[in-house]
Amino acid sequence: MNCKICGNEAIFKLKNHNLKLCEEDFKVFLDRQFRRAVKEGKMFNREGTILIAVSGGKDSLLCWHLINKLAYKSEGVFLDLGIEGFSKASEEKISNFAKERGLKFQILKIEELAGLDIKTMLKKKRFCSVCGMIKRYWLNRYAYENGFNVIATGHNLDDESATLLGNILHWQLGYIKRQSPSLSSFGSKLVSRVKPLYKMNEYEIRTYADLEKIDYLNDDCPFKKGNTQDIYKEALNLIESYSPGTKNSFLFQFLDKKGALFGEEGKLDLRECSRCGMLTTQEVCAYCKLIEKENNRYEFQKK
Repeated sequence: MNCKICGNEAIFKLKNHNLKLCEEDFKVFLDRQFRRAVKEGKMFNREGTILIAVSGGKDSLLCWHLINKLAYKSEGVFLDLGIEGFSKASEEKISNFAKERGLKFQILKIEELAGLDIKTMLKKKRFCSVCGMIKRYWLNRYAYENGFNVIATGHNLDDESATLLGNILHWQLGYIKRQSPSLSSFGSKLVSRVKPLYKMNEYEIRTYADLEKIDYLNDDCPFKKGNTQDIYKEALNLIESYSPGTKNSFLFQFLDKKGALFGEEGKLDLRECSRCGMLTTQEVCAYCKLIEKENNRYEFQKK
């Protein structure tokens, strides 16, 4: 088996691209995928500093590694939910990664910021959806309050194609229309969000991270069990095993045709939340509603 680029012995077989590559050309290929994603999505430039949401896993650390490799200015931020054992292990991986490369990162302890026992609160609800909403709120708020103009996350091809499948199965047209690897700011308090790894699948990311000797956390969040996103990933993986390239075609063709299907994305009708002042489509944002509900429940239980 020979490398399609240089003709030397191939080590990696990327069925979704119909490519056989040696180690060096595998890295070059993924570097190009990353740069193409950044360029096509107009994700960021040399001005300002990129805020990277890091969890200690392979995706976010590789994203930070590649951004740093291209010499963009960046800082990391870790949202600590205080999950016993897991959050501490995540922080250690991030700290070691940043120290080795001379990079800065900030820890946001969500329990302190929210003023509530986040672990107890989340156990009573659909953990992943509520957790995601809390993290999106504080990522945006931190970025806005500290002058960042873009937030980069480690969402990959598997994440994005699974999200698209879930939204289509439930015909969530609002989410389908807005799904994009590059979400522009709709107001001064709503920071742009980008996903530079959206062209890479989990196998490619894990392999590249291992080749670059990135020490990442290999464990899943203990609350992740039963997450519907994983069910959609399994379904797509099954189809992919019979028809390589399905995920690429599913996501990329959707992104190419989205404008023709839905027209240009219009501006959202945003206003400042009457509680926290961040932007929302309602009088009170979803985050403040959640916190108020939990505070009321806590006060009721004390009586």
